[in-house]
Amino acid sequence: MIVCSKHNFGLTNIQARKLAYDYVVARKKTNIPDNWTKKTIASKDRIRGFLNRQSHLSIQTPEATSLSHATSFNKTNVDNFFENLKEVFDKSDIILARKLYIISTILIYRVDDCSAYNKSDCFKRPEKQVGQKTPADRGSLVTVCCGINGIGNTVPPYFIFPRLNLKHYMLHDASVGSDGSTHPPGWMTSSNFIKYMHHFTEHAKQTPENPV
Repeated sequence: MIVCSKHNFGLTNIQARKLAYDYVVARKKTNIPDNWTKKTIASKDRIRGFLNRQSHLSIQTPEATSLSHATSFNKTNVDNFFENLKEVFDKSDIILARKLYIISTILIYRVDDCSAYNKSDCFKRPEKQVGQKTPADRGSLVTVCCGINGIGNTVPPYFIFPRLNLKHYMLHDASVGSDGSTHPPGWMTSSNFIKYMHHFTEHAKQTPENPV
């Protein structure tokens, strides 16, 4: 709960109660209250008691924070980055044993996605046509995921199209090596991110001696 809050994704009252229920079920507890089992959620009095016992936790109304601000350069993100980097160093010492292992800017990639809106084109209409269709201001959402390392090497873009099935013409005029998948709202999902990781590993060309 604390980690989620630090990353600006704090749990609501209902989410915390559902988490409590899922936890006791996962631990295969036998003394689960009947009302918990019936509603598949912990009771309100139980979460109140938990908060009373955990004085370092509190219920607050979160302030609106933009995604760019939430993921900006701050102490929490920097600490997490170097902790993850230290784990990579520690693992490499075990895997490579006697070999000298150095992580350079070539092997560290920055990956991020952004939203692009495809606006409708305007065409000349016949003079006799009375009706008029006004295109949406923002158009259809297409998510683009890109990766780049410290010396400017890039991974070909990966597109998330707002469709049910991917068609080859969707990648027409895209950069060489580009690929994509679909999701009706056009967002990046966990399953699409796994596909992107396969796309990333195919083009990043990492090896056991040079992990990316």
